[in-house]
Amino acid sequence: MDQDYRGRGEITVISGGEECLKRLAKDLPQPVTHILDWFHISMKIQPLVQLAVTAPEGIGSFHDDIDRVKWRLWNGQPDRALTLINRIQRAEIFRKANSLWALRTGKLLKKLQTYISRNRSSVVDYGARHRASQRIATSAAEASVNALVAKRFVKRQQMRWSRMGAHYLLKVRAAMINGDLSEKQKYKPVRPDTNQEQPEMFAPQLLLQTAA
Repeated sequence: MDQDYRGRGEITVISGGEECLKRLAKDLPQPVTHILDWFHISMKIQPLVQLAVTAPEGIGSFHDDIDRVKWRLWNGQPDRALTLINRIQRAEIFRKANSLWALRTGKLLKKLQTYISRNRSSVVDYGARHRASQRIATSAAEASVNALVAKRFVKRQQMRWSRMGAHYLLKVRAAMINGDLSEKQKYKPVRPDTNQEQPEMFAPQLLLQTAA
């Protein structure tokens, strides 16, 4: 089965916003689209949704505001989402920060704001992609990989990986995908340099003669 890229079609990279994967997307054959994983976005919004249930009196619109932030991100509107987050942070209760709820909510809002700001260009119209049956997250693949790796490292398995074995397995897999496995399999013995001066203790000695 072919596993390498043949230069046809568009490449889509979905990640949680790691800088190394952003650089990878730029180095791949173009055109490449980098998408911020919706699962990671929703994981940062969900704690705010839960806190909205216990919101104190006086900020009854907090739950609706968080829903609006999520809707704007789902529809690929990061700038409008950031504007709304800033407006929520300027609310009276967050300026005073006189309760544990306010402190906790303020930290989560700041974390979401920073995350979206750093990955603004990778926020796409997830709703449109979802309706077109296109991927918007890597959660299914991550779950499969995590389950496989966890099972292979458990003791008393019929085929258990060691840490070194898993490392070499990944190296072989990478060589297969890169297409240079056969080249790496060639054995090239190291030949000592005969011109190099040898230490005296390793220099050849004359055989001792046995006395008559």
